[in-house]
Amino acid sequence: ISLTDDVVPIDIKAGIQCSPIYKASNVAIEYNTVMKFGSDTDSAGVQIASQSVAGQDHDRISVKGNRVNGTVIGTNVVATASCGLGRVSVIENEFIDLTPGDVFSVPIGVSVLASSAISELVHERNRTVDDRDSAQTQYGSYMGGEIEVLRRSENVSRGVTVADHSEIALAVTRR
Repeated sequence: ISLTDDVVPIDIKAGIQCSPIYKASNVAIEYNTVMKFGSDTDSAGVQIASQSVAGQDHDRISVKGNRVNGTVIGTNVVATASCGLGRVSVIENEFIDLTPGDVFSVPIGVSVLASSAISELVHERNRTVDDRDSAQTQYGSYMGGEIEVLRRSENVSRGVTVADHSEIALAVTRR
């Protein structure tokens, strides 16, 4: 899957997106390659987002073994204020040479923003790598909001400019 800058821009382009209006369960986004070409289109390799219909929490979503190159965000997980997410796994993905976009200017391997609760987030064995002479990827992972159960282990970042992992206003019930 490839993204190019020759289409009318939208808020954020996603190589693979799971954000249906109604509940989605048992979704496997596995072993894909997403490459972005161009420099300023706001983009994510994979985007998981809840919608605005209360009680329609997506559940059992697996993002595994994907390779994402050149987007702003490798995997973007968003729980809106009106609808949370169930169990989400982001495992064994590789995010390479992430690049700032026009509006989304902070390149992040795994971004999690949860205005409503995510019941369980598994974030394990992901690699965020920026080997360019002038690295642009800022974070291996960046998380904020509410997560009931968070399991993080064995994530690796190389060449990031700010932090391997950062939490801002993150409330976790159990780690």
